[in-house]
Formats: sequence, C-alpha cells, structure tokens
Amino acid sequence: MVFEIELERQRSAALSTVTAYGDIDGQSADHVSEILRMASSAPRVVIDLARVRRMEGDGLAALVSGIERLRESGGDVQVVATAALSEVLADSGVGLTA
Repeated sequence: MVFEIELERQRSAALSTVTAYGDIDGQSADHVSEILRMASSAPRVVIDLARVRRMEGDGLAALVSGIERLRESGGDVQVVATAALSEVLADSGVGLTA
C-alpha cells in the first residue's frame, strides 16, 4: 500500500505554519524532517495535523525529533491534532504546546 503526505509551509517573519495531509510514515519521514527544518526560521511554528489519517513509527519519530529540535532552539511550537493523534503525541512525550 502506498501512503502519501503533502506538507505545505506558509511563512511570515514571525510564524511558520506546516500543514500535513494523509499519512505520516517511513516514506514521508525525510520530507517531514526537511519541512520542519525549513520552518525553524520563524520564532513561532504551528504544525497542523488535523487532516493526518495515520501516523506510523518512522514518521512519528521524524515528527517528534523535529518538534524537539524546534523547542530546543527556543521556538514556540503549537501542534493541532485530532484526539487520537494528540494521544499518540502525548504518549511519545510531545505536548501540543510549549
């Protein structure tokens, strides 16, 4: 089965918004990492996962790592997610806001 993810980045001087659609998995992990690196140029980052259908191991690891990097560099990160994905992120140690 093929999974797809589409990430869009909108950036202003103060805010980067990353919106993900589809599945975040091993096939999309590198793309997730790259987009989050690009988003780090703004002091505030919103990651919208509301339209993500499924998240699997390598994709989750890339997302968690990217969020941790953003927060460690002093970024204000907010994650918007469904209740199910919020629970997965909470179980991984990532809160929805920093």
